Amino acid sequence: MVVSSTRHALVLFFLVGLLASLWADEPRVVQGILDLRGYAFTQESARVEGDFGFHWGVWENPVPASEPTGPFLSVPGYWNQVDVRLPAEGVATYRVKILLPVSQRFWSFLYPETASASTLFINGRPLAHQGSPSLTAGDERPQYQPQLVAFVAPDGVADVVIQVSNWNYRKGGMWSPPRVGTEELMRRTDDRTIIWELLMIGAFLALALYNVGLYVRGLPLGRSQDLAGLWLMLTCLEIVARILVTGDNLAVRYFDLDWEWGRKLEFLPMHLGSLFFFSFLRKLFPREIRPWMVRYCVGGAWILGVPALLLPARITNNFVEVGEVFLLSYLIVYVIIVVQAFRRRREGASIMFYSTLGLVTGVTNDIVLSATSWVGLGSFFPFAGFAFIFLQSVLLSLRYSNLGLRADQLTIDLHDLNQAMNRFVPVQTLPDLVLLADAEGKNLQASAPMAQLLGRSDDELRGLTLPQALPGWPELPEVWTSLRQDQKAREGLSGTIGTSRFLLSLVPSRDKYQTLGGVIVRVTGADAWDEAFERFGISAREREVCRLLLEGQTNQQIADKLFISPGTVKNHLQNLFRKTGATNRVELLRVLQKP
Repeated sequence: MVVSSTRHALVLFFLVGLLASLWADEPRVVQGILDLRGYAFTQESARVEGDFGFHWGVWENPVPASEPTGPFLSVPGYWNQVDVRLPAEGVATYRVKILLPVSQRFWSFLYPETASASTLFINGRPLAHQGSPSLTAGDERPQYQPQLVAFVAPDGVADVVIQVSNWNYRKGGMWSPPRVGTEELMRRTDDRTIIWELLMIGAFLALALYNVGLYVRGLPLGRSQDLAGLWLMLTCLEIVARILVTGDNLAVRYFDLDWEWGRKLEFLPMHLGSLFFFSFLRKLFPREIRPWMVRYCVGGAWILGVPALLLPARITNNFVEVGEVFLLSYLIVYVIIVVQAFRRRREGASIMFYSTLGLVTGVTNDIVLSATSWVGLGSFFPFAGFAFIFLQSVLLSLRYSNLGLRADQLTIDLHDLNQAMNRFVPVQTLPDLVLLADAEGKNLQASAPMAQLLGRSDDELRGLTLPQALPGWPELPEVWTSLRQDQKAREGLSGTIGTSRFLLSLVPSRDKYQTLGGVIVRVTGADAWDEAFERFGISAREREVCRLLLEGQTNQQIADKLFISPGTVKNHLQNLFRKTGATNRVELLRVLQKP
């Protein structure tokens, strides 16, 4: 109870501290002016958010003005969300005057992504642009490219003007706040952000390769059809694609990726990622998957993913909210699957269950962030996704490790089974001409080639004696009789044949038995089994079940041969286990083999 209370107190303390940091009192833009003359630019840059001067439908002259004039619009936020009367498509001008400490001359301004093209002016000078903004729809070249822009403010004033056009996206304006700080501080912050994103990309790529390795290593264990590792690898790659085109937009910064393909790489992972990960879940927890889940998740991913790939981003971005709703509903399906697996104590379900909490929180936060421009915790889906995928890789590693342990145990059991059955070779499995008879020359069984050669079915052979099945072999009964009576003869045969001490190889002379070729006759040693049966008090019916069991027959096959039900066979097996003290078929063979 004390430990539980302590945990709750720690969680509450963490949440209070987190909320305090989110709503800390920071300077804000008031009627187009941000006063940072008393702000300490030592550890953190300043967020430029609040009421910007905003002029719809025109690009104002970027020449510095004495004071920004209204109307004003809150930033961050898309203009058609902050003011629902405004359409998404059009042009506008943002203006803010920043008052900075005169003790510092060199500054940096974080120029955030704007939808969908813009130009940045500071103190009347054009310093950066994203794409090619245009007053008309046909001439705009959209691009998202956040940048760190250096500028000089000798008199402590930075008059910032951003001319924006949006003719290609469902929302217009700035959804992230700009930041301002000393040049050195902003450079360090930018470097840390890039390093973090590169580390996340490298980590996801490493996990992708690791999961491919797990799949390849599973091939020798007969897991060639288990694609769980490959599905998880594809999930890692789609997360990498989304990281490259969001956040600092590294794909544009380093590869100048076109806006159209950038949006495809942003939207496609939303749909393909759900498809890949649901396929991973189907391999992990197949008994928890229902047909309606397959139809819903797979069908929805294809219905939304194919248009996102084939249609222009100008059209498909209008369906992002539909995709986000589908993603949330998919998470609900996913939680249902994981909770069921957790309740049924499936292998790895506990790891999956607890890692779900962080993933659902991360995805929900990012969806809310995208839909409402709420800053909140910021985008931490990459971190939550990495932790989640890492734990799934650990889960797969444990599963493959357990497979290895099981394979080792099966090898040991198979070795014990072979040792226990060194008195018997299932005649039907032998590729040679093999005929099986008991010590009296009755109850014949034959390998498939021998049965084909004799032209007899299994039922016909059971009703024949060996002389009837092989006319012209009168000396064989005498061989069996001497073999039963002569222990040394049996031991000698064991060394010469090398398969079982009860196998006898008879090679007829060519002139007399040319049509038969080589024939192997096996004496089952029924007397040895009868001694074991008598020792444990096994009934006649149980002996029949046991003999068929020793031949490798299944419960259903035994039931068919003896004309009884599988349940009756199971009852006889339980009686055999109870009388011999065995717990399974392998142990039963061991017990009956002991003298």
